[in-house]
Amino acid sequence: MQSAPQAKILVVEDEPLVSMDIVYCLSEAGYGVVGPLASLLEALRVARGESFDAALLDANLGGEKIDEVAVTLVERKIPFAFVTGYAREKISADFNHVPLVPKPFQHEKLKQVIKNLLARPDMGGNENT
Repeated sequence: MQSAPQAKILVVEDEPLVSMDIVYCLSEAGYGVVGPLASLLEALRVARGESFDAALLDANLGGEKIDEVAVTLVERKIPFAFVTGYAREKISADFNHVPLVPKPFQHEKLKQVIKNLLARPDMGGNENT
């Protein structure tokens, strides 16, 4: 008997301890992980060309906004959420529809956001939580 394919989640986070925590949380929940990626250029390369089912993005990587990666995900209709210490007002209004998980996060909240994203893959990240 074959098990269902494991959903793969792209993780874009430049803080090593936070990225380790996210990867642990996702792995514990049974998801595959792409990354974590800590640079904007690498995140753009992967977002444009690799295969994954959803993404978790920090809003800022080393002082650079993640907007171009987010636009790419919207264009590819890949659902995503922000995992960030920034308030909603600090993120481009173009992404008001994207779920935001504030740092520090609880594992159960992060798992629920991923579950919601994967339940609505047609939305391209358009589901609020």
